[in-house]
Amino acid sequence: MKKVNKGAVPPKLSTYSASNPNADWDQFRNSPSRYQQVQQSLYTDQKGLCAYCEIDLQIGLGQQSDFRVEHFHSKSPHAPPPNHALDWSNLLGCCHGGSSRNVADPARFTAPDLSCDAVKEDSDWVGVILDPIRDIPAFPRLFEFKESSGAMAPDQAFCPSHLLTQAQASIDNLHLTSKVSGQPNRLDRFRKAVMEKLREEMEKRIDGGMEFADAATELAGIFLPNAAAQWPAFFTCIRWYLGPAAEDRLRVIHFNG
Repeated sequence: MKKVNKGAVPPKLSTYSASNPNADWDQFRNSPSRYQQVQQSLYTDQKGLCAYCEIDLQIGLGQQSDFRVEHFHSKSPHAPPPNHALDWSNLLGCCHGGSSRNVADPARFTAPDLSCDAVKEDSDWVGVILDPIRDIPAFPRLFEFKESSGAMAPDQAFCPSHLLTQAQASIDNLHLTSKVSGQPNRLDRFRKAVMEKLREEMEKRIDGGMEFADAATELAGIFLPNAAAQWPAFFTCIRWYLGPAAEDRLRVIHFNG
């Protein structure tokens, strides 16, 4: 999980909620064009990553999209005010969490190994797990990983003490890492593969004569300064792996989510 910044309210959501302040989410998304505009805005704001697990979101692929709109404050039961269903600051873009057979990449369908909104559903976890919009800072990084397995945990050295309990609850409740020893879930496997690729790239550069620090700095260029660019999948895992080089790079590009 990483910090998420919200951009401007999508015009069709703003217009609809002003005219229909008590409408529920199903009424809003009854119009495909309204729903698609919200999806695209979430995708742009989050630079292409799931707000919970940080896998790269797939959008615009019809039935093969790996994208769903998540309500951090549950949209059910629907009893406004406040109307959490249509509150832009309450909406996040998430993956299907391993629950959809129709995503383009078959490796992403892993039921019953589920995560993210697929396990959260309508649970009220406000104050229990971290809200990517309100709770997670740009600095410092809150999580660490095991290169050998891809497992995720709160970083005891960097995560502020007042966020440690919520950081662990986020991992546990959203199934962001395996709870069973020796049985990594799909997110562990994906992150392990990312780190294996990073290690190969590091070794290639070091074998070519680069110093370790210089190799890490070059690889940290994966964090692009272009505001329109996507972040790399499993952003925080890469950030942890590259260490100080990643932190330096993120400060240079004025990272804020």
